[in-house]
Amino acid sequence: MTLPRASWRQNTSGETANDLHIVFSNDVAQHEVQVRPATQPPGYDGDGAVQSGNPRVADFAPPDTFGTVGANGGGAYLDYGYSGYSPYVDETQSYFTKDNQRLPGFERMGLPMAITQEQYNTPTATVTNPQGTAQQYYVWLYQDNNPSNLKINAWFNPTGSLVPGVPGPFVLEPGQSMDLSFADPLPGTYLLALCEAHAVGFPGDTYLLYSASTVVPEPATLALVALGALGALVRRRRQ
Repeated sequence: MTLPRASWRQNTSGETANDLHIVFSNDVAQHEVQVRPATQPPGYDGDGAVQSGNPRVADFAPPDTFGTVGANGGGAYLDYGYSGYSPYVDETQSYFTKDNQRLPGFERMGLPMAITQEQYNTPTATVTNPQGTAQQYYVWLYQDNNPSNLKINAWFNPTGSLVPGVPGPFVLEPGQSMDLSFADPLPGTYLLALCEAHAVGFPGDTYLLYSASTVVPEPATLALVALGALGALVRRRRQ
């Protein structure tokens, strides 16, 4: 089973980019890769060219069909289908381009919120701060989302009910994590975790994190399968 995943990449090269070269460290679904500048709505761009083999590569050529990502803080979403639990983009080999020329400066903000099933069938979303500074997080959890929405352009739109009792804004120091619990989800639906975050003291430098995971019935229990997604954008820090 493949689920959509989204991640955000920031251009810090000092030049306007018009394409994105992504190297995946693990398998992804063929023809289920899309990319768009953060200023564009979901589905703005078409499928990327996902090559077979290891590593798999997605290029969004020809130039300029992708749109533009501004210099020093512009961001882009990357959406793709996949199976499994690990972040799949190799940040060391991926980069923005301008007219097929590689640009320096490529940064990922945040990590996927890992949605897992803990003991006694309690699904949780784990928020982790991978940054070198303290980050402030605002999290919304939705359960019982409509499975027909679980497709590459729509999974991050809530269709279920908001889970009560989620803590208000909280701060995580570098390397810290927090587990947040869902209520009892209905089988055949999916869980959705949305998070807005920014470095403490810089509310204008905001990025978003998305995660999703399906809920399937098993004998006398429920199980979560296939970690869902991460998406992020950042708005250029005000000077």
